[in-house]
Amino acid sequence: RMQWGVPQAETVRHYVIEAEGGDGRWFALAEVRDNYQRRAVHLLDTPPATLTAVRIAVISTNGSDHARICEVRVYESVTP
Repeated sequence: RMQWGVPQAETVRHYVIEAEGGDGRWFALAEVRDNYQRRAVHLLDTPPATLTAVRIAVISTNGSDHARICEVRVYESVTP
């Protein structure tokens, strides 16, 4: 059930976006703490073309004992 005015228990609270570079090493692109949003958009400095993989490490939720990420999209920005 939706709880109004408070973070939802199943929402990911703390997570790290990691990427694998061309050399096979994983590194952090972004770390988010105290999140309560269901949708998050991150603008990153590393061009997606230089990465071979992306993963999200969930550290904690806002109360639930499990986490679910429904969708991840990665785009290369185009500067006008």
